[in-house]
Amino acid sequence: AFAPALAGSTITLTLGELLVASDLTLSGPGAGDLTLSRNHASRIFPVESSSNPSLDVTISGLTLTSGQAPVNADGGAIFNRAENLTIADCLIRDSSAHFGGGIVNDIGTLTLINSTLTGNSADLGGGIFNGNSSTLINSTLSGNAAEVAGGGIFNADTLTLSSCTLAGNQADQGGGLFIDGNVTTLNNTIVADSVSGEDVRN
Repeated sequence: AFAPALAGSTITLTLGELLVASDLTLSGPGAGDLTLSRNHASRIFPVESSSNPSLDVTISGLTLTSGQAPVNADGGAIFNRAENLTIADCLIRDSSAHFGGGIVNDIGTLTLINSTLTGNSADLGGGIFNGNSSTLINSTLSGNAAEVAGGGIFNADTLTLSSCTLAGNQADQGGGLFIDGNVTTLNNTIVADSVSGEDVRN
């Protein structure tokens, strides 16, 4: 948890990435009350460990902004290698990478709840690049951009969207959602108003 005195402030990280390599619950006071910025110097959270079984990591109640993956690397704000990652009540914005400007879920499990991704950019998956299994619930992706495909989300494996909105994203192919995976399930979800590219490309 964060000290109450930090509420309403922005913490600019100056010592590099915050590696998460053990089980962790990181609870902020609310996305409108505390911001972590990397000032485009590196990604914010790499989540990865060589341990077996996978880590259980929860990040909630924060704004994460201005992450920047290294050249040709993935996950501008968050890179989840192979862990069980839950993100709740967060705003992830203005971050960039090769794949997954906001988030990359590589071979792990991602659950995103009550969160927003906006202003993120990448070659593939401006908001999110999913390489394994991701579930999004009551979340919004808007204003994200991909140079090639998947302005909002690029799905390369298994994706479930429930009560989500993907709107105002852009890419050459699949402005909202690009599907290149095994299973994509949309429940009570809106994918619309892409700035460029089809709303959904399969």
